[in-house]
Amino acid sequence: MTSEPHTDTAATRPEPRVLPLSAADHPEAGGKARGLARLAAAGLRVPDGLVVLDLHGPAPAALRDWYAAQGAPPVAVRSSGRDEDGAVRSFAGQYESVLDVRGLEALDAALAACLASAASARARAYADGDAGLAIVVQRMVRARSAGVVFTVDPVTGARESLLIESVAGLGEALVGGLARPDRDRVDRRGVIVQRDPSGAAPLLGAAELAALTAGALRAEAAFGGPLDLEWAIDEAGEVHWLQARPITTLAGAGLDEFDTPVPDPTSLFTRYNTGEVMPGAVTPLTWDVVGRSLDDAMRSIFVELGVFPADACPGCVAAFSGHVFLDLGTTYRFSAGILGSTKEGVDISLAGRPLPVTFPFPRPRRLQRVRSTVRYLRFLDAAARERERFAAEVARFAFTPASDARGWFAQLRDARQRSTTAWRAHLRTSMRSGSIGDAMLMTLTGGAAPDASHHAIMAALLADVGDVVGADLVRDLERAAAHVAADRDRAARFVADAPEAALEWLRGPTAGPAGAAFVALLAAHGDRCIRELELAAADWAEDPRPLVRAMQAQVQARLAGHPPPPRRRAVPPRLRVPLLARLALRALVPRARLAIVERERSKALAIKVVRTLKRAFAALADCLVRDARLPDPALVYFLTLGELGRLVDAPDPALVQRAHQRRNVHRRQELLEFPMVSVGVPRPAPPPPPVAAGAASLAGTPVSRGVVRGPARVARTLAEAAALRPGEILITPHTDVGWTPCFSVAAGIATEIGGVLSHGAVVAREYGLPAVVDLQGATRIFKTGDDVVLDGDRGVLRHA
Repeated sequence: MTSEPHTDTAATRPEPRVLPLSAADHPEAGGKARGLARLAAAGLRVPDGLVVLDLHGPAPAALRDWYAAQGAPPVAVRSSGRDEDGAVRSFAGQYESVLDVRGLEALDAALAACLASAASARARAYADGDAGLAIVVQRMVRARSAGVVFTVDPVTGARESLLIESVAGLGEALVGGLARPDRDRVDRRGVIVQRDPSGAAPLLGAAELAALTAGALRAEAAFGGPLDLEWAIDEAGEVHWLQARPITTLAGAGLDEFDTPVPDPTSLFTRYNTGEVMPGAVTPLTWDVVGRSLDDAMRSIFVELGVFPADACPGCVAAFSGHVFLDLGTTYRFSAGILGSTKEGVDISLAGRPLPVTFPFPRPRRLQRVRSTVRYLRFLDAAARERERFAAEVARFAFTPASDARGWFAQLRDARQRSTTAWRAHLRTSMRSGSIGDAMLMTLTGGAAPDASHHAIMAALLADVGDVVGADLVRDLERAAAHVAADRDRAARFVADAPEAALEWLRGPTAGPAGAAFVALLAAHGDRCIRELELAAADWAEDPRPLVRAMQAQVQARLAGHPPPPRRRAVPPRLRVPLLARLALRALVPRARLAIVERERSKALAIKVVRTLKRAFAALADCLVRDARLPDPALVYFLTLGELGRLVDAPDPALVQRAHQRRNVHRRQELLEFPMVSVGVPRPAPPPPPVAAGAASLAGTPVSRGVVRGPARVARTLAEAAALRPGEILITPHTDVGWTPCFSVAAGIATEIGGVLSHGAVVAREYGLPAVVDLQGATRIFKTGDDVVLDGDRGVLRHA
């Protein structure tokens, strides 16, 4: 690729100009500066500052004089592009900002960083031309708390209330997605509608919320439309306004852009199962490649089994507002075609209990059911052989490094088919494991509805399986931590280091056995991570810091005299069932245990395929950025496979803008929560009512036996779980492999969804941790620090 002639000489450059923020409400000052000027003109408190135009070198004299007159305070240096924060394009995140700049040398470096971002390929691709750049220099606010205000609901566009998100200290942790904020809703009269603190107590008081609401509404009136505003509250309690941008995502890409059509208003959808394997909102590329391939795999299996004709197989997996659902009605219809299947059996397999929904359960003709059942049994019997064939295929699966975007995309055209093959292999072993588990439970209950005691017996019968993929991660993690802890002086430094420094030492020449153990840990588990089916997620091979943090917690516990407790061996339960049932269980239990091992292995192989695809998409993204087709490699996950093909063929600024809008929408989608079962199109659940502290006892499904008491650690994200300490009981919405490092620290596990055969339940049993699942609302009802009792025998979580 040839570069354009360089014509910017000293003779042609205009002299830098410096304006006060109050005079910056014109195009040359850029969107950010214009927004600040309009906020100040509306009478809102904006930090003192200047706007520099036509800068091409170090700070001009006027800026230096202002900086000296201010007493050389810490300043924020922010780029302000001409099209930034506009009504059509937001440009958010495309230009550089440098905070807490101290001294003239650092000021010049920050200015240079902003200028470099304007010249970058990502900004040029996004702007489709010369966007122009001014630079805002403002006094830093010593923020006690900071955040954003949306003057309309950012999810629905409803104007009844404002959403205020806040974090302690600077707002960068919120903007960067590194911390879960407090979320408060306040109506336009200033009445607090709903509070959702991230910790034990809200960050903002009623007076602060009222001040933010009043200021935001004044700004909205001045701008003439909905706004996304950034703010900070200083140590004296004064509100400072830092940025204002029109909410550009209310038009264009929407929350429902990729929603599945639902012609039947009585359709049933559930987040059970899909809420564990694909939690939260998925990116468009993940839905297009991974989500749709799961649907294709399930359809192909149902057709193969003769339950549905090839030309009339209904959908199995659906997407609504970026969240993935299982079509419960299709699952019921499939089960109706198999002898011995019941609605209750489907419910228990998915949710651990009967679901309070009705559904017509039409049975096909008996001969058709017999044929489908025979095919189903043969299908299940071949699960192990299929996994072995698939394992050999995965071992050969790799991409040939390409030199350009076309080369990478040519190999990625069949990405969805690759993913479908992986899902088919895993679904076969998963269905076999579920069917044997259902047979065990039916044998235990004699066909009656199971209760907590039956689930507890199941948990005991399926404990200590051994050779479970995922459980070995905990042991490998402990082994590496033990090597670090062997040298107490080095261990103390390891615990005190930032994760980046600790990682550098582990990879260095002086780490010795600890480093070797860590290398082995990554070799065995580097393909895994939290939300590992999300293509945008970085796995542990890319970002090992979550494993390092878990090691630091382990080492810290050892230094404090709290080594991991010995594994608690499960005690075989006494079975009070008839003789024939005992004989049946004697045959079923070893098959169920082997099926669990096979299922976890097949899932690990499917994940390996997804992570291999992810790396190829990341390589494609780098080529698109190099070719100035994308402004940011992360935007690749907000395009579909077909759209990426179009972008490879030719530049498409409108498509880039669409991707950027989708990224903003995705942030809103992540805030949504849905009922576990929905009739018709799933709609976001309304904010739950406040819960009185200390008044809760929840009953769920026991999946790993034992009773433990300790402080609660409520963590909705893995970042929040990083604060987990030995002896604490982890309470979380769900667990997947990415949460497994927490199992080496926690005293017990409580989740809002899951079942006896879910991954978290399997690993908890292997590790001897008491665990209870299906505790709906647990992360709202209990707070970090609560003294709680987790009863894995009865399936109860309660305050002590």
